[in-house]
Amino acid sequence: MFLDTSFLVNDEIQLCLQKTVDGNVEKEWLPTYHFAICDKQGREMGVCDLRVGHNLNTY
Repeated sequence: MFLDTSFLVNDEIQLCLQKTVDGNVEKEWLPTYHFAICDKQGREMGVCDLRVGHNLNTY
C-alpha cells in the first residue's frame, strides 16, 4: 500500500512521484518510492528514492 505524496512540496521544490516498486519478501527488497526533484515550474533537478522499512540489507 503506497500513500499519496502530493504534499511533498515547499516554496522552492517539489518531489514528483515517478513510480513505486513493491517489496519482495523472498529477496528482502523493501517497498520503494522513486521521485524526481523538481523546481516550482516542474523542471527536473535531480532524483531520489525512499525505501520504506528496515532490514539487514539496508544501511
